[in-house]
Amino acid sequence: MRGAGFLVRVAAVQFEPTLFRKAENTAALLRLAAEAAERVSTPLQPGPAGLVVLPEMATTGYTYQTREEIAPFVEPVPGPTTRVFARLARDKRVALVVGFPEVDSETNLYYNSAVLIGPDGELAGVYRKTHSFYWDTRWAADGDLGLPVFSGEWPGPLGMLICMDAGFFEPARVMVLNGAKVIAFPANWLRTAPSPEWRARAAENGVYLVAANRWGEERGARFAGGSSVIGPRGEVLAEVARGDGVAVAEIELGEPDEPSGPDDSSRPADRPGPEGYRGWVRRRPDLYHSLLRHPYRWPERYNFGTLGSGRFWLGALSGTGPGLSPAALNNVARRLPGEPGRRILVLPHLANASTRDRAGLIQAAKSSGAYFAAWLGRGEGKGEVLLLGPDGPRGRYRSPHRAAASGDGREAPAGQPFPVFDLPFARVGLLEPLDLLLPESTRLMAIGGADVVLASGPWPADLDDFAFLWRERAETNDIWLALSTGKSAGVLVMPSQSEAGVNQPEEVVFGEPGQCVPGPREDGAGLRFRVTGLWAETAPGTFSRRKDRVRRLRPELYKPLVGPHGAGRRYT
Repeated sequence: MRGAGFLVRVAAVQFEPTLFRKAENTAALLRLAAEAAERVSTPLQPGPAGLVVLPEMATTGYTYQTREEIAPFVEPVPGPTTRVFARLARDKRVALVVGFPEVDSETNLYYNSAVLIGPDGELAGVYRKTHSFYWDTRWAADGDLGLPVFSGEWPGPLGMLICMDAGFFEPARVMVLNGAKVIAFPANWLRTAPSPEWRARAAENGVYLVAANRWGEERGARFAGGSSVIGPRGEVLAEVARGDGVAVAEIELGEPDEPSGPDDSSRPADRPGPEGYRGWVRRRPDLYHSLLRHPYRWPERYNFGTLGSGRFWLGALSGTGPGLSPAALNNVARRLPGEPGRRILVLPHLANASTRDRAGLIQAAKSSGAYFAAWLGRGEGKGEVLLLGPDGPRGRYRSPHRAAASGDGREAPAGQPFPVFDLPFARVGLLEPLDLLLPESTRLMAIGGADVVLASGPWPADLDDFAFLWRERAETNDIWLALSTGKSAGVLVMPSQSEAGVNQPEEVVFGEPGQCVPGPREDGAGLRFRVTGLWAETAPGTFSRRKDRVRRLRPELYKPLVGPHGAGRRYT
């Protein structure tokens, strides 16, 4: 559905440069950029010029081993590369974003940078990569220009990220809080593309992301391609899978002065993006101050060295039909793998839980030797997640993110708003599935040292296209995420962590789809269900304790996350 905004075309250029051949790369890239400019330069209606985004390090290649090796190819801003692409931008009346290695003329420091060139051919902005990939650290300094947003005669306001920056939710979030509606994203991405991280950065902020990736191989590194334009629900609007090429899409933007940002309640509810789930959750920057802490700047033994460790079984149960009786649940829990006291099972939510239901769950946890996490409703969509164990209740969580229309509104629970709880073998956090729409939730758990996050609660059907966020939340926070919405359940974990005792989730044999839960039921009814789970292990050095992704955060850049809307800098 078209709204009251304007339409504009944007393009992501995919290209394979050759290491050490800057002149040849630049000539080939100019041809591709000119093709892209032709496809976006015709205005669809009065409004900004079209936008063309080129890959990271597009003129030079990427895998330089040392500062000395890349030295012949770095250049200042403005410099030869900006001048040649400025002519193209001016001739075609388009805006260009170009990635290349920059040298600061005053300090002689090198940066992995991207420049924005306006349709008049003038240099409009510079961004220096703030979250370095390990290869960048061999020659480049971390970016020192912050997370700027640029306004002008191009689709925007516009923010720029470079590759690894998108592996963290914070940079894009800060840009959007400062007004960005489009993110230009030059990349040399190695894994699957378009990746869940790219889609998440667009969807959680309700903005467009124009991802220009390289493809091919270089010094053993295989780049993923998949250059794309991603819409505000994380949908892929255009894509180039492999090879040189151009992905072009038509996007719709609001008026330049229209409010923007994931916590702005004045945005129309029928537009895509975060406003698509605005009736369900709201950001709570007043509760996010721990996002600016960095306990993993020090080795984990200093802040998390006393946590319990060991091997345990982690699972989630989905089902349809009446809720589990305590007797049936006890029977299920006893048949889970592992020994009593080292099993965790996330249960479907109980919409209208009675005092008897609560007592029955407590008793089932005690008698089965399992830990349960379950959302218990108390009418009108309100409820809380309880953590129950063999020794009784261990903790509770009530989401402070729920919007007024969906239950608790802005009621924050007393004490720590995003608590973690220590079990003998792991530190766990509790969330509702709706909290996973907001990346702040799992990040706060990770900063608090959680190994595991247990999420139980309702998940509306009209949010199903956001379910891809679940896995992204697990991966980018170095956690196991076990989740049950009733209709869906699973255990999500970083796919590359087999060395840490992580295997792929498997369905428990007795939990075949459609099979009735064994054991008696008070009403004689059966419950169709499935149990999914895996073996997990925590110990010093395992992935959930190292927190490799969390360790690379730069909280000194994230102050707008806890401040009033638009607290940062905006460039015009």
